[in-house]
Amino acid sequence: MSILDYYKYAQLATAAYVRLGSGSWDGARFATLAASAEQTRLPLSIAQYLFDPDNDYDAPVWTIRHYYGGDNPATPDTAGFAATLFQQGAEKVLALRGTEPFEDGAVDLLSADIGQIGILGIALSQTVSMINLIQRMRGGFGQSVSQIQLAVSHIAPPQGVRYVEAQGMLGSTVYLEFRRSEATGLDLIAPGEKITVTGHSLSGELAVLAAMLFPESVNAEVPIFNAAGINPGTADLTRLASGLLGPISTGGIAAIAGALAADLGLSAASLSQTGQQLAGPLMETMLETLYGLPRDWDWGARFEFSQPGNALSDLNIHNLRSEDLVPGNDFNAIPSVLTGADHYPGAIDIATEANSHVIEPFMDALALHALLYRLNDELTLADHEKLLLAASPELNRSEEALTEALFKLFLPDGEYLSGRQGGNNAPVYAAERLDTSDATTGLDAWVGKGDINARDAFHDAVLRIEQAVQGRGYQLLSLADASAQ
Repeated sequence: MSILDYYKYAQLATAAYVRLGSGSWDGARFATLAASAEQTRLPLSIAQYLFDPDNDYDAPVWTIRHYYGGDNPATPDTAGFAATLFQQGAEKVLALRGTEPFEDGAVDLLSADIGQIGILGIALSQTVSMINLIQRMRGGFGQSVSQIQLAVSHIAPPQGVRYVEAQGMLGSTVYLEFRRSEATGLDLIAPGEKITVTGHSLSGELAVLAAMLFPESVNAEVPIFNAAGINPGTADLTRLASGLLGPISTGGIAAIAGALAADLGLSAASLSQTGQQLAGPLMETMLETLYGLPRDWDWGARFEFSQPGNALSDLNIHNLRSEDLVPGNDFNAIPSVLTGADHYPGAIDIATEANSHVIEPFMDALALHALLYRLNDELTLADHEKLLLAASPELNRSEEALTEALFKLFLPDGEYLSGRQGGNNAPVYAAERLDTSDATTGLDAWVGKGDINARDAFHDAVLRIEQAVQGRGYQLLSLADASAQ
């Protein structure tokens, strides 16, 4: 994959956070919702470029083939799982929604991220939802397809029910039970067809699991962004909670137990709060349930996470992480050893302005990296970082400063987007500079998406530069390493 691919999948991983509710999947509506004050996921300029067939850029758009989320009454998922299937030409991408820490009772953060990944090794309830969705997508329209039902209990399951034992508090046993059910196919993934699955944060883990569980339907190339890991070895959930909850970790352990009970059932609240590393047995048991295989089925090393090189050897994981411009390696709790992300292959660090876990500033940074790549595909990510460092003494304005320099070079008489007006959000061009777009202070620096209007102006400028240089044969030469002589 190239930097252009990283940017493409970052755009779709960001778009996965757009909540469509029960309304239509029309591209223009999608773009409007993505940029709305309630969601502020994608600035209108890039949202229209990607999804609105009537955009001003004459660009091919992605269509929304399917939307699954708890905000849609037709798909009442209470585990927090959500996904959107996008298609452009022959390419289909299933983008999974990642952690939304303050939505839906914090089920993503407290139950899936900390409780389930921290204790069980994977986000189990969302993995079950994902398996069931992909199964329905693979099934022919109206065809009956197998599904999995998950239950958690202190009582040993009856004979014939598949289960995995987990440690409970005070030496008790908690049974994770799997039963088979049926649903109706959606006819969205044809036999022999392969889709790409991508995701950010929590859903980065889910994307890897999808490729492992469905190698016949999911591409082995898996682009993930600041992804949570698999089977963390931490034996201290308090440490994990502190790393992931950051400034709001006080009282987190009780909240995690409550979230597990609400998501998985009351028995889940008594799970021993230690890292039990059950990812392998859970994945094997889910597939055995799904396909009716015997419990002693020989999976070899396919799900052997004690040797992750074996378990992940059939995949080409593009493990992308945001890395701020301040010298030294900044710490981000989610894509770290705390969540088992060290099982993934070597990280690809993408220079960003601020150390933020969220996807929006990550995607914004990749927009500029993609532009630099188009101007010279021989420049490396390290070369891009040097250009960003040289662009401004204010590191939180480096992306804007470099974009302004390129804009003035290729559009010397142009002005920047200053706002939008009217019912059709017509652009107004009157600004002389780009405002800083990233959130940089307080809690927003940790989970903030940035100012949507400043992000809109930034992406509009990048798109206009791309149009100005397209087919002109320009090539960017970096002087960042050149001597003053």
